[in-house]
Amino acid sequence: MSFSQPGAWILIAGLVLIALVFQGRRYHESANRVVEDCCRQNGLQLLDGTIAFAGLRLLPGRFRLCRAYRFEYSIDGTDRFEGHIVLYGDQPVTFHIDPDHLAARTIH
Repeated sequence: MSFSQPGAWILIAGLVLIALVFQGRRYHESANRVVEDCCRQNGLQLLDGTIAFAGLRLLPGRFRLCRAYRFEYSIDGTDRFEGHIVLYGDQPVTFHIDPDHLAARTIH
């Protein structure tokens, strides 16, 4: 089989796409764990039990592609606020929850 055949290129493209989907899922699960842990440590509730992909970003000055996610949290279960997290690979780069909602608690 020659790689000049369209079928071979379609197969390679399909395998790359599958790998990217699985890698993205792994990063999503990692981000979700970070957010759950932070909310739990600060006495907040992660609403809907998960985060949502918000796009890709470049880290300023570093030219690193990062994944951004948004999530909703609550202080007492009756309110709803939005937070954000950006990860490079599976490492958190930025994390934002409104500081007023943390009161005297600290964020990790």
